[in-house]
Amino acid sequence: MIEAMSNGLPVAGYNVPGPKDVVEPGVTGFIDDDLKQAIEQCPQLDRKVIQQQAREKWSWGNCYDILHTNFHA
Repeated sequence: MIEAMSNGLPVAGYNVPGPKDVVEPGVTGFIDDDLKQAIEQCPQLDRKVIQQQAREKWSWGNCYDILHTNFHA
């Protein structure tokens, strides 16, 4: 999911842990219990915004901080 978003591709995911932790609904993709509905909404998103948001949020530094914070909690 992160690789797709970093390349400007929206992500459609089920409403479960994993996609819910990574996708920002309405910005980088859509989360829904009905995957078809989530997929159908994705084309409305701006791919440049998806790419920018993903690259900022999921940089190596941010990923390290998330891991470090949760590993030492």
